[in-house]
Amino acid sequence: MQTISKIFVIALLATGFATVAHADIRIAFAIPLTGSETILGEEIRHGAELAAESINAKGGVLGQKIILDYQDDVCNATQATVVANKIVTTPPVAVIGDLCSAATLASSPIYNEANIPQLTFSSNATITQKGFKNLFRLIGSDDIQAPMLANYVIKEMAGKDDKVAVIDDKSSWGMGFADSAEKTLRAKNTKVGMRDSVNVGQKDYASLITKLKEDKITHVILGLLHVEAGLLIRQAREQGFKGAFFGGDPIQTPEFWKIAGTAAEGFQQTGPFDPQYSDQGKAIVANLKKANKSIGIYTFYGYAAVETITQAITKANSVKNDAVIAALRKEQFDTLLGSISFDAIGELKNFVYQLSVWHDGNYVPVK
Repeated sequence: MQTISKIFVIALLATGFATVAHADIRIAFAIPLTGSETILGEEIRHGAELAAESINAKGGVLGQKIILDYQDDVCNATQATVVANKIVTTPPVAVIGDLCSAATLASSPIYNEANIPQLTFSSNATITQKGFKNLFRLIGSDDIQAPMLANYVIKEMAGKDDKVAVIDDKSSWGMGFADSAEKTLRAKNTKVGMRDSVNVGQKDYASLITKLKEDKITHVILGLLHVEAGLLIRQAREQGFKGAFFGGDPIQTPEFWKIAGTAAEGFQQTGPFDPQYSDQGKAIVANLKKANKSIGIYTFYGYAAVETITQAITKANSVKNDAVIAALRKEQFDTLLGSISFDAIGELKNFVYQLSVWHDGNYVPVK
């Protein structure tokens, strides 16, 4: 019996060691999979899955398979906290997310305390100012994007009778974006005729549109997500408002046009580099169209996020938190977005927003 027991224990230990040696590398995602921003979460998911499939087909990372674990943060601070506390109980190698700034502001202290590498898509400027060494941003911040858009609007204004309205959705992203834009406008002595807010989930914008018309607003900067922006613009055109609309990167999704329709024609926005016209980007688009999956700017950033994390693991030659964080901080990564690296506070180095205009159902770079 003793001999059999010893053999059994040895077999168990051997199995256990084999499991550890060949364990999958789990990367968690905290993204909206329900709620008003579901489409953006799905875009991230579709891009991430393609990247993981490609990496696994080439042998994975450090000889191990990449597994993506999706958690639904609903683009909501409260749910993001719940998700983060769940994720840290069985820590992944890294967390990709959150998308919405309020969610990242809520979750990042939890991931920081657990020392889990976090790669976020959120743009609120304060996110990287907390001193968290584990946190990296794969997009630009609002203190770059909003002033760029505001300065463009200033150039677009024809004369002294033009007036700008700045509108936010009371969220961390919307208010941060709008505040930064308004600050730039006022610093250039631009006539800000109106500053107002809407609610996330709001459906009727009649009273706001009436104010825009009564105040003779000619240009409107929106710190809104794609659903509210699409509804507002469609209703504004239906009610005869002629002013020009401008917005930021959350509107850079085909779903915006589906909501706004032809009222979105000529809408201009700032957003991150869009690689859909590169050879690799075209291949991704073709692959997802064949599978009838949604495609938007965050599709490509979901893809690049997986590339970045897996390359950091490879360069670190380790899945340990400290090693991966150190690699993210000091190395360069060749991704769908080009060669990227991060500065001391986790911001992308040399990040540049581009200006796009909506035409016939798609957004194209402004030349």
